[in-house]
Amino acid sequence: MKTKMNALVIMAFCAACGAPKQEQAAEETTATEVVAETVKEEDKVVEAYIKVKDALVATDLEAAKKEAEALLHVVMADESLKGLADATMAVTQGADIDAQRAAFQNLTAEFISYAKTSSPGVKLYVQYCPMAFDNTGANWVSTSSEIRNPYFGDKMLKCGRVNEEI
Repeated sequence: MKTKMNALVIMAFCAACGAPKQEQAAEETTATEVVAETVKEEDKVVEAYIKVKDALVATDLEAAKKEAEALLHVVMADESLKGLADATMAVTQGADIDAQRAAFQNLTAEFISYAKTSSPGVKLYVQYCPMAFDNTGANWVSTSSEIRNPYFGDKMLKCGRVNEEI
């Protein structure tokens, strides 16, 4: 955050001083690169997982597939995340929303293990719906304590509880 603020201050100073547009453009590129470099890989994985979860909450088969493909792209860059990659691949291959949700249950188990060992830069809430999968129950992870159930979508949007914070 401090790096981002410093970059913004430099850009504002250059603009105020009337720096030539070419130099200003170089400064903006440098500032953007610095900000991009400061995003931890763990945060990219968290962000991509949350997008998959949100697509399932919306009961959107195509969006869930697209977001799972984006998550797969992020996790494939690290060989140590093979379990997470395999579980993500299953979501991308789900023929229907129910198959995607079943695969998401396994993805979530892998993601929880990952989150507990990677120290993401955001508080995560492990949430649980006792009614998922014929009352056997299932977890998911959210960046909000507010319940938005990916296993039932709008049928039972608020079914669940927070079980743990990471």
